[in-house]
Amino acid sequence: MRRRKFLSGSPNHIYQRSQNGSVIFYSLEDCLVYFTVFCTCAKRYGVTVLGLCEMYDHIHQLVEAPDLPTLSGFERMVNMTFSYEYYGDLKRGAEGFVSDRNITSGSVSVTIPNIGHLFQSPFGSAPKIGNKKIRTSIAYLYNNPVERNIHQEAIKWRWNFLAYAFSDHPFSEKLSRRVASTKMRKNLKEIEGCCSRGSYLRYPQLHRMFDGLSPEEKNQLIDFIVITYNVIEYDRLSSYYGSPEKMLLAINSNTGSEYDIREERHHNPDTSYGQMMNYVVRYDYVTRAKDVILLPIKEKNVLMRILVRDTMADEWQALKFLGMDLPSR
Repeated sequence: MRRRKFLSGSPNHIYQRSQNGSVIFYSLEDCLVYFTVFCTCAKRYGVTVLGLCEMYDHIHQLVEAPDLPTLSGFERMVNMTFSYEYYGDLKRGAEGFVSDRNITSGSVSVTIPNIGHLFQSPFGSAPKIGNKKIRTSIAYLYNNPVERNIHQEAIKWRWNFLAYAFSDHPFSEKLSRRVASTKMRKNLKEIEGCCSRGSYLRYPQLHRMFDGLSPEEKNQLIDFIVITYNVIEYDRLSSYYGSPEKMLLAINSNTGSEYDIREERHHNPDTSYGQMMNYVVRYDYVTRAKDVILLPIKEKNVLMRILVRDTMADEWQALKFLGMDLPSR
């Protein structure tokens, strides 16, 4: 195995994809569980974070660690913790999946992958030395949703967390505890308590918190979770440009590049994943989009052809969405 490059004091661009290249983030709960796991582990390991971008099928990070063992330990802990929670959520979903289909217990076997096998190993990494390479890497990370044709502006993608450099509620109305509902106030207190104890948020918690909230309240709660847990050092980030405003202008002017990490390239827009998620729920193939992973292979084959026919997805994206094996390229 090739020795991993590392330089103490320099940011490292980390690239993570799933073991088989399939979709990772099907829901806002997936995004928030990963985010809170990542942030709590960053504090625990003393890792400096300059960027994090969650895409449907991969993750980019720009982080700085004191030494290589710390960086490796941090990534290992994030991946193992999130994988454990992710597959736990799938197992709970499998119980409801069997119930919804009126399948008698024991007449179906739902296969959940091994806990350690969500992410590909080893992860991709490249140290960035010098301000020019660091700025190029920053632009590349935050512009990933632009490159994948999800949004025309990097700041519009919630899950690269760039908007939070400029506002503590960029995707919702300002939250006032004084007029918030009793349920919302209980949620806020629980979130603050978990964060102060160094605990990430788990799927059952998030499902319970979001249950019964209006769409606007859900957006307020997401913003609150992000600003409460957020460890991205925006001041350090903007110091490479002189000010936050100059940073945003530079990011919008240059999408950046990455030659040190091999990233999967695809011509079709990533908006296709969102279309497929909406489609399978709207037409009652599953109760929640993530449960397509649990479908029998025969149903997946049929659904794959339907998704290619009725959405903008191509066959490659449909296979990734359904968690199916990808043909070699």
